Amino acid sequence: MTRHGHQDAPVRSGLAVRGTKWSAKSPSGVLRCGGAGMVSCPADNRRDCDTTTNGAATDVCPHEDVIPRGQICPHRSVEKNSGKRSVTPRPLNPIPSTSRIPPGCHERFLPLKLAALKPLRDSGVTLAGISDLCPPYEMGRPDPAHHVVICTLFGSATLVTPKRRRTLTAGSLWTGAAHGPHHYFVTDAWYMFWFHLDPGAPWVVPHDDESPVQPANRLASLPPAIEGCIGESMLDDPYARDIARAYAEVIARHLARALGGSGSPAERRVRHELQTLWQKVDADLQRAWSVEQLAAELRVSGVQCHRLVGRYHHTTPMGMVARLRMQRAEELLRHTDFPLYLVADTVGYQTPFSFSRAFKQHTGLSPRHFRQKIAPRRTDAPRIAGRNQGASRPRS
Repeated sequence: MTRHGHQDAPVRSGLAVRGTKWSAKSPSGVLRCGGAGMVSCPADNRRDCDTTTNGAATDVCPHEDVIPRGQICPHRSVEKNSGKRSVTPRPLNPIPSTSRIPPGCHERFLPLKLAALKPLRDSGVTLAGISDLCPPYEMGRPDPAHHVVICTLFGSATLVTPKRRRTLTAGSLWTGAAHGPHHYFVTDAWYMFWFHLDPGAPWVVPHDDESPVQPANRLASLPPAIEGCIGESMLDDPYARDIARAYAEVIARHLARALGGSGSPAERRVRHELQTLWQKVDADLQRAWSVEQLAAELRVSGVQCHRLVGRYHHTTPMGMVARLRMQRAEELLRHTDFPLYLVADTVGYQTPFSFSRAFKQHTGLSPRHFRQKIAPRRTDAPRIAGRNQGASRPRS
C-alpha cells in the first residue's frame, strides 16, 4: 500500500527503538509507529510521534506513513544533546498523483456540453458536479491544470498541500489555484459540490497555500440550483431547457460573486465579515445598537469600524443600522396593516414620533403617506390578532 508517496518497507526483525511500543504486523508485512506519547511538531503544527515515550500500540502514524521497525517517524529527527532532545523540522511529503473511488461513492456531473448550460461554459467552468463520497476515497493532483473549488455540505475530508494539512468541514469553502499541488481523502462520509475552472478566466483564486478554508455563505444556495440543473437537463421538453439555462445562469453568477470579485483576499475577508455583521443586525433590529457594539462584533476599534464601513458602504456604522431599519419598516408598511407604534417597536424605535421623523428623513414621506401613496392597503394584509375587524359592537 502506498500512502502519500511512501512505499511499505520490509520488517527488520530484532531492531526496536528503546522505550517505544510498536503495533502488530500489518497485512502488508510492515510495522507502523505505535508511540502514544505525542508532542507538537514545529514543522507543520500537527501532532507527531515521540519515539522515546512509552505508550499503547496503535495502527498508524499520525502522518499516516509506514515506518519500519527500528526507525523513527520521518517527519522529525531526534538528537541527544546534554540530555535534551532537539527537533529538526522536515517538510511534508510530495503530493502524489492519486485517484481512488471505492464502491459506495456516488457522483453526478453537470452536462456542460448541452446548449442550455452555455452560461457555465462561457464563465469558465470546465467540469462540475455534486458528490456523495465514503472512505477510502482520495484524490491527489501534483500539477492540476485548472482551479478547484470545493464546498462541503456535510461530513469532512482531509486536505493536504505542500506546506500544511487542513480539515474540510460542513459549510466550508476551499479554492485551489491551478498548478497548486493538493491531495484530499475521506475519513468519514463526505457530501460536497465542486467546480473545475479555466485559469484563463478572470477568477480571483489565491496561489500556493494562501487559500484559506473559509465559510461558504455566498455559495449556500448553490446545491438546489445544481440539483435542479442536473434534473432539468435530463428532461426533453422546451420548458426544461429554459429552466436548465436559468439554473446555469444562477450558478455562474454565484460563482462570479464568490470568486470573480476584485480586491485582495484580505479585502474580500473584510467584506465577508461586514456582511456577517449586517446579517446579525438585521436579525435583531430591536436591539439598541451602538458603534462600540458593532466594533466589538468586528473585533476592531470604533475608529477602525468607522473607516471600514465608510470605505465599503459609504456611510457611518449607525447610518448602516438606520438603513436596515428603514428597509424593514418599508416592508412592514407595504405588506401589513400594523399600526405605527408596532412598526416602530419592531424596527428598534422607542416611540412612533422618533420613528416617523427618521422614516421621513429616509424616504421623504411620512409613514402614513408612504402607506397611502406607495403601498395601498391590501385586503389580504396580515392583521393583528384581536383587532376589531369590522364586527358590529353589541348594543347596551
